[in-house]
Amino acid sequence: SSDLSAGAVGWPLLWMVPLTPLRALGVSGQDPAFAAGLLVALAANGLSVVATAAVGRAVTGRRGVGLAAAALLATFPLWMWLLQGGEGWTNGTWVTDAGLHMMTEPVSTALVTGGAALLLGSASPVRLALAGVALGYAVLVRPTNAFFLVAALALALVRDGGRRTAPMLVGALASLPAYIAFS
Repeated sequence: SSDLSAGAVGWPLLWMVPLTPLRALGVSGQDPAFAAGLLVALAANGLSVVATAAVGRAVTGRRGVGLAAAALLATFPLWMWLLQGGEGWTNGTWVTDAGLHMMTEPVSTALVTGGAALLLGSASPVRLALAGVALGYAVLVRPTNAFFLVAALALALVRDGGRRTAPMLVGALASLPAYIAFS
């Protein structure tokens, strides 16, 4: 057993992707690492906004609702400021959620919303497996995301008696080797 919990490996594994070519070129240090992490966080935040729009549309059948949900997610720091004033910024939530602390928040949110968007879309086995991959990796990034994975599997089971569940479960199990290796 190591001191590194499995919940802490998802973000560093993803952060490693843009850092690997930099290391191969001999580029290292805090500035390039921050820049690479910021790009991952910004991409994750963008994916979350798009996935939120897709989820809103899939759930309500209305494009406007999806766009409104995406707009609320994209502008949430402003809403925090309007509701709480300057005190809304003091706890560092915005900096963490925006990805500036290089923590799991943006990646976790992107994987959960992306998995939900895939699950609520067409029921192709590939799409369902990708939803499982996203939600399984979300658990690797943050173990408490297991709630969303279990809820998605239960929803798939209820919707059609299990036909949708098998591809999702196979996809979710793809992250199991990394989870076992780092737990």
